[in-house]
Amino acid sequence: MALRAQFGWGRPLEQYFGSYSQEEVEKWPSKLDKQQLRYTREAIERICEVDLGSATARNHVEISDLETILRSSHSADAYPYFATSGLVRGCIHLMSNVPLSREERQSLNTDIFALEWKVVSSKMMDDMNTNPDTDPIRYFSRRVMVVVIDLIDHSGGLDHDSYNCIIGWSRCSECDDEEELVTRADCSTLLGMLWADSKQFLKALLWTYSPGISSVVYLLWRYACYERYLKDLPSPDRYMIPFVDIYWRCVLSATPDQTLALSFLRKVNFHPAEIWGDMPIKPKLNDTKLPECIEFLPSLFGASINRMWAAFLKTEMKHEVSAIIFRATLEWFCGYLGDLNKPGVNEPIKAQTLIQILKNDLVELIGHVMLYLNPTPIETKSEHEEGSLNLKLLWECEHIFKTIRLLPPKGALKEYFDACGMSWWKLYWRLDSLSESPDLPPDRTPFYRVCKNVWLGMRPDVGKIPYITCKYARCPAPIIQRGLEYCCGHCVERTYCSVRCQQKDWKAPRGRMMCAHPLL
Repeated sequence: MALRAQFGWGRPLEQYFGSYSQEEVEKWPSKLDKQQLRYTREAIERICEVDLGSATARNHVEISDLETILRSSHSADAYPYFATSGLVRGCIHLMSNVPLSREERQSLNTDIFALEWKVVSSKMMDDMNTNPDTDPIRYFSRRVMVVVIDLIDHSGGLDHDSYNCIIGWSRCSECDDEEELVTRADCSTLLGMLWADSKQFLKALLWTYSPGISSVVYLLWRYACYERYLKDLPSPDRYMIPFVDIYWRCVLSATPDQTLALSFLRKVNFHPAEIWGDMPIKPKLNDTKLPECIEFLPSLFGASINRMWAAFLKTEMKHEVSAIIFRATLEWFCGYLGDLNKPGVNEPIKAQTLIQILKNDLVELIGHVMLYLNPTPIETKSEHEEGSLNLKLLWECEHIFKTIRLLPPKGALKEYFDACGMSWWKLYWRLDSLSESPDLPPDRTPFYRVCKNVWLGMRPDVGKIPYITCKYARCPAPIIQRGLEYCCGHCVERTYCSVRCQQKDWKAPRGRMMCAHPLL
């Protein structure tokens, strides 16, 4: 089937942004009458008849057909019409018939929605009908997240590359046969199109409202895993490269309710995805160096650190998942900070980045994460063990501390640590006590010694300070551990081991004479 007036079909992508924003999508009707349902069914039937690369057709797909389908997506009454593999196939073929460089790819949105409904329609229909007071599209997106997490949990892990039970390509021994959702050939076409036109794909996702995107990511992930399992073609791992590229674009543009599903997928696909980092096929460097982009880098750091705090405090991820995600985020931070420290970068941008890092308490977050980690042996047999992952995270912590110290202004770090006061030292002494705790197994305490050294490494000047002595001449134990001293806010040179010694010294004529307090 060919598209009518193919080269004049649709509007420029920018004109869709207003029509398919979250505010506009939420206005779509949640109930459809019989006539609207008939229009939806007929539009879907026309799309189902689209053939890949066909030059002739009896029926034609109009732009109004896509608009009808998208607007009906807010109603649970229309979901049975979406639960057909023909619609998925037709959407993919429809996309392939639009020239690659065209910005009029509204069918991208249709394809995304259609895949979501097919994956979850059988699991959520009853719930949707029993929650009339819930905004359908929001509830739908949350249900997608829950279902996708269950599917990832079932499909992830070693020797599970053939667990494509809901898609229909293959299945495990416990599941029943399912109708094929989409052919491998069509999935390959979809993956190739999204990757080849990745700029327009990301632009469309960022500026339109696409709930439940994790289901599409799941489908593409299963395809990449299954091709690697089958080894039918040379270099079967190569499908993981475009998938990871698309995955990160979806992470940037996903609605908040999809975060957990995408993070979980990242965890189970962490090691296969490493092939992407080793390949030269990356976003073009010029795309990331537009003059107006670098100005947003400090704000990006601040927002990312805030998001890390939220994920940590709400325990949104499992223990082992959070360690992997935090390490990946710190690794990303170090990469950007390394580029910032190169000559020629605007100095105010560097200073603003450091201010955002300190203002949003990245240092304190790292300290909390150290205490959150399970103490594991330093010696590990496999790089995939929890102990190895923990050590990699600590190495990234040490690396980012060294990188931060290179950012201007030079006095900002000292002012920050001075303002921290006892909080920084309390964590240091907590790690120190754990490193010698008799309550921990002997092979666990070295872990906290590493943590203590990393924590101390962010303030290398502290390690050069000798032990402080109490200024009260008659103190019975004058040696003070660093960070545990007391002093007058005006007379910072007079340090004491306790408030009692400070009070006694003030009563002595010499101590009172040396204090700069205005009332003395």
